[in-house]
Amino acid sequence: MGLLGLKVPEDVKEACLVLDKYYVPTRYPNAWAEGIPEDYYFKGEAENAIARARRVVEWVEEVWRELSRRGGR
Repeated sequence: MGLLGLKVPEDVKEACLVLDKYYVPTRYPNAWAEGIPEDYYFKGEAENAIARARRVVEWVEEVWRELSRRGGR
């Protein structure tokens, strides 16, 4: 169990780990010796990242609704 007694689903954990890998190199053009972030990513990777981000947001919304229903306890 994690914070507030919640168990983070494995797919959400995996999604976060995958998304974490995109954080720095996609934001900073000097992350590579040459080229820009656009040179290193493909449409399929972007679509996959968006799908994973959606899953994380869905889970957070589920948790938020559950905590709201409990009254924050």
